[in-house]
Amino acid sequence: MVELDIPPQLYALFLSSLESSLERIEESLAGSDLEGVSFHAHAIRGTCGAYGHEDLSVKAGVIEDLADAGDAVGVHGAVATFSQDARAVLDASKS
Repeated sequence: MVELDIPPQLYALFLSSLESSLERIEESLAGSDLEGVSFHAHAIRGTCGAYGHEDLSVKAGVIEDLADAGDAVGVHGAVATFSQDARAVLDASKS
């Protein structure tokens, strides 16, 4: 993560958005809704980059691209990776 001068209140909003988007991506995936997966991955992609989490931004982009291509198997793997990394960011913010 790149160190940015982000007010704590704004970063807290980012974390809340990340958690919500992750839940929506996982729910869409569980419902085999690749369009929903793509939509939610796209929504969080830019936000992650803007808050210094370029790695999560890239991984959200991979999810979006795979979902747009209809690659359900690839999406499952990409979501698992994104989920693990996003949860690590969320967990680190609580400590």
